[in-house]
Amino acid sequence: MIKLLLKEGPESRPIKINADAASIGRAKDCTICLSDRKVSRLHAKIERIGVTYQIRDLESGNGTRVNGRRIDFHALSQGDEIRVGDTVIVVQGFDEEEDEENAAGRAGNAPVPLPQKLQVKNKIMQVKNLNSEAGPEDTSRAP
Repeated sequence: MIKLLLKEGPESRPIKINADAASIGRAKDCTICLSDRKVSRLHAKIERIGVTYQIRDLESGNGTRVNGRRIDFHALSQGDEIRVGDTVIVVQGFDEEEDEENAAGRAGNAPVPLPQKLQVKNKIMQVKNLNSEAGPEDTSRAP
């Protein structure tokens, strides 16, 4: 889960995002729906990729800035200040424990981490090597 603080005009409100992706824009179906006229209907997207969260500008008219720099894509860190139009979104933190709980609930759809993939690949190679050392099975003898 990523924790954000949305500063739209004089108002501020905390936002928690549990989903793997969150859209930012003026469109009513955006996860973070803004009234800022300088924000495109579909302005940017925050995505969880593995254990990191990244923001991607969706070719918005006024661009997306992180810590004052215009970005197309940026890996987010605690304290980052995202600016879309006149709206500021501050990354307050990440809750990895909650992410793990959510991943366990959707384990059938969760991607397999690279270290686990490598372990499985190594086991397969070991089995193949053992089989090739043993030679072909003798199928001439009937049980």
